[in-house]
Amino acid sequence: MTRTTLKRGGAALLAFSLAFVGLSFVFSQPISAHAEETAKQKASLEVTFDFDSLPSNRPTFKDMVRVYQWSVDKKTKKDQAISKDTKTISLTPLGDDKTINFYVYVGKDQGYGPEISDRDLYSFSGKKAKTAELSNVHVGRSLELSFANLMDSKDSLPEIPTDASLYEPLFLEEPNTPDSFSSIEQGASELVLPRVMFKPKNGVPLIKVPSGDFSLSLKTTPFGAEVINPGYLRLGPIDIDAQLGKHNINVEITYADGSKESATASFIVTEKLTPELESQLWDISYPDLTLEQREHIDLSVKATLFGKERALPRAVTFAPSEDVPSWVKINKNTGTLTITPDEYTEPRNYTFQILITHLDGSTGLYPVNITITKADNAPELKSQLWKLSYADTTVQQLKSASVDLTATLFGKERALPRAVTFAKGADMPSWITVDPKTGEVTANPDEYVAAQDYEFTVAVTHLDGEVTTVPVKITITKADNAPELKSQLWKLSYADTTVQQLKSASVDLTATLFGKERALPRAVTFAKGADMPSWITVDPKTGEVTANPDEYVAAQDYEFTVAVTHLDGEVTTVPVKITITKADNAPELKSQLWKLSYADTTVQQLKSASVDLTATLFGKERALPRAVTFAKGADMPSWVMVDEKTGTITVKPSEYVELKDYVFHVVVTHLDGKTEKVAVKIKVIEADPETTYPLTPLKPGKHTIPALELTPAQPNAKPQTPKPVETPSTGLAKTGISLTGLAGLALISTLTGATIARRRHAN
Repeated sequence: MTRTTLKRGGAALLAFSLAFVGLSFVFSQPISAHAEETAKQKASLEVTFDFDSLPSNRPTFKDMVRVYQWSVDKKTKKDQAISKDTKTISLTPLGDDKTINFYVYVGKDQGYGPEISDRDLYSFSGKKAKTAELSNVHVGRSLELSFANLMDSKDSLPEIPTDASLYEPLFLEEPNTPDSFSSIEQGASELVLPRVMFKPKNGVPLIKVPSGDFSLSLKTTPFGAEVINPGYLRLGPIDIDAQLGKHNINVEITYADGSKESATASFIVTEKLTPELESQLWDISYPDLTLEQREHIDLSVKATLFGKERALPRAVTFAPSEDVPSWVKINKNTGTLTITPDEYTEPRNYTFQILITHLDGSTGLYPVNITITKADNAPELKSQLWKLSYADTTVQQLKSASVDLTATLFGKERALPRAVTFAKGADMPSWITVDPKTGEVTANPDEYVAAQDYEFTVAVTHLDGEVTTVPVKITITKADNAPELKSQLWKLSYADTTVQQLKSASVDLTATLFGKERALPRAVTFAKGADMPSWITVDPKTGEVTANPDEYVAAQDYEFTVAVTHLDGEVTTVPVKITITKADNAPELKSQLWKLSYADTTVQQLKSASVDLTATLFGKERALPRAVTFAKGADMPSWVMVDEKTGTITVKPSEYVELKDYVFHVVVTHLDGKTEKVAVKIKVIEADPETTYPLTPLKPGKHTIPALELTPAQPNAKPQTPKPVETPSTGLAKTGISLTGLAGLALISTLTGATIARRRHAN
């Protein structure tokens, strides 16, 4: 191994060389990247709180569960809230502490310290809602608490699990493969067993227990077994006639928390065979390595044959696997790794694999475990420095496509710090998934996902907890034989909403297709319905409804509609219901404050017309409080109707209604029971004679003259007197009508005029 550094000289090289020589007998142990990462993640205490155990009569408690933590050197971490959504908080030691001191309470942080709530609503018991102090609790375990534990008493605390109860020690070649024991031939000089690993009750084996260092001691010593370095056992030589089969070494492990556990390290003695020179016979490994950022090291492969270091056959070759970092280069002939992390390489453990091709062409993967530590004066890496992006992607309905996150730092692609996580943005469709560790986006649109562009975001949680978003654009194309979707197939609705005066609230449109929430085709647009109040707005693209009621909007229910224009141009409506509640200190509105009026209206006999009530408050049209009612005034004609809820007037004058201007009143009953009259002015004009007299339809092209020439109806007017009849001699000369017929005609005219006069007078 050759080491160079930007800061250290020969002394560092000598120190490292001596350390390496001292550890040269330690054999490599295959360790998965998952195991290392799990060990790192578990270096905390997971505290879970049962929010369902909180008293139902104290609803505010769900937002007040907190942790107060302190260290030996008096450092504190005061306001650590346990979210009612995740119900869990991860605690890590403060300062230089190895353990955690804390208590859980319900209350508020006042800056100088916590204000702890009483357990009882009226402080009958005098007990505070907090646990007793939990001191020197080791990391790497979970603790479940409920409201029953918040008694400020040691007796009410749950039992804290020990390392001995949490882990099972294993001495295996493959930690996840039971009975994968090491083997040694009869007559072999020595065997170093795989390093002890610790398997949680549920999880992958770990190299280290998160709570700290452990110690290993022997109870039995077959074949001269001894402990070498933390966690390793060496035995040998093995007798040439040693019994074949499985042998056990009994050991005892003492954990950092003081708990102890007995374990068995097993190995198998096999019959001595004549070796064949196949490169697979070599035990090939890379020593674990720790180095700083900006430090350069050459790491050589270690190859042993029958317990002795021997060079591999020259034809064996080496190559990187897919997970090798960019700052690691490999010599394909010797297997030597050149490791050159710069100051932007994240300080953490890296586990990857090297691909080795043997003499017979077979291949094998061999693990490398490297730990990078932070160099002095190295910059503090903020994950926000990385530029994150996704390439635009197109995918067909009923197919799947994935988009990798591109992360660049100062123009170069570099892996993000591993602690950065990813989640779905609020605007992300349900047919999109996000890998929480890598940020990879996968689209799985079915045939009912509209063929159009979709733009949404991925939420990125950085090292310091800040959350940013990265835009994604995916274009969906129509699948062959996919159904033609009409936007009318979607079921549209709005949830009933309540908003206080002087506040704002928005209601999203809910769009479902065949029972599932699905985005509408983008070309569908939205607009205000004719009955929508002025304090409501509608987003024309999304359909989102926003209510901004001021203090003069009456506190009551409002029902109105949103107009939806579909792909084919058809317009439908979606009902919305919003309840307005009174704001604190809002003025008490008397309905008498509204100014009420009706527009002057003209209507023809035998026709119908409606006149809406106009209600204004301080110069603006505003809906009246709903409890205000309307009724006909005493002077209102029978041919006028009033809607008792809205005040709308409907007029239907017949042909006998007198032609003139009418002024009458609507009676308004206010919230306090008082009434007022609102004037209405209606002008009635004459009906069309062509369709009124005679009362039977005319045949096409035929012009009919009434038997009598009538004047338009006027107040208190009498029917027009028939024109004077000429003298009998003159009339008979002109018309040839007999005197008797003329007398009959005069009688009929007189009777008809009298009848019309009586009807007009009646009206």
